[in-house]
Amino acid sequence: MGPHANIILRNAVVFPSLRAESNLAISRVAISGVAISDGTIAAVGNDRQIMQLSGRGTEIIDCGGRFLIPGLVDAHCHVFAAADMANRVDCRPTATPTVESIISALQRAGPRPDGWIRGSGYDDSPVGLGRRLNRADLDAVSEAWPVRVDHRSGHAAVLNSAGLRAAGIRDDTPDPPGGAIVRDQSGRPTGALLEMAGWLGDRIGATSSRTDDDSRAT
Repeated sequence: MGPHANIILRNAVVFPSLRAESNLAISRVAISGVAISDGTIAAVGNDRQIMQLSGRGTEIIDCGGRFLIPGLVDAHCHVFAAADMANRVDCRPTATPTVESIISALQRAGPRPDGWIRGSGYDDSPVGLGRRLNRADLDAVSEAWPVRVDHRSGHAAVLNSAGLRAAGIRDDTPDPPGGAIVRDQSGRPTGALLEMAGWLGDRIGATSSRTDDDSRAT
């Protein structure tokens, strides 16, 4: 590091590091300041130590006793999922803001060559539909063709009754490892499946897109 830091963060709460003393006792080292030089953390220590690295032009930020934690940059993509989106009905709130509009869009699209009617991007949050889709909603799309709509997160899907039968999901089907079959108060599957993309891929085979394999690889 040069003679001065470009940025100093002081008066922060940084998770303390551990230091082994000569008698093998472990003590916590107080860290309240961080010095940054050319975009890299160059030094950590208490405020007195870190402020010694300030100079003309150093930007000093008083954190006001707040916690200072590392930021996370999660840079990855789902290539197969992005390609497969072209073959699915757009069920995002911007395209289909209501349950009725999702049903209409799926009905217009009809089944794909694999025999499934597929949609993705639905949002059950308050700024989306405000509730989960269920098998009754998708039964209104078709009772003959299997229907599957994936949640915007990629971690959930909803199937209609025909889709549940195709996947072999009955009232007494146990939850698979790591997944959950959402049920109503009577124990009947509602059609909502959580963290079961890989499981569906194994059970449905060719009717499931390569998105399932893609999601298991990330």
